[in-house]
Amino acid sequence: MTAGPFALSGGLGKEAPLELTVPMPETAGTVEVVAVFAGSPTESLSTLRGEQTEGTVVLKQSVRVEEAP
Repeated sequence: MTAGPFALSGGLGKEAPLELTVPMPETAGTVEVVAVFAGSPTESLSTLRGEQTEGTVVLKQSVRVEEAP
């Protein structure tokens, strides 16, 4: 399952926790949540496509889904 991208904005020095609910799959199992932090949405999308970008940060987190809705 792929969802997003979800654009978020914020300025330097104004960091705050992300308020985002990630949609979960219909079946139990493990999913990977990927977040890219960059200077612009275009840079983020380029990074997700595997293109070389400078100054982006990629966060990958595996999440285990124990029960389906």
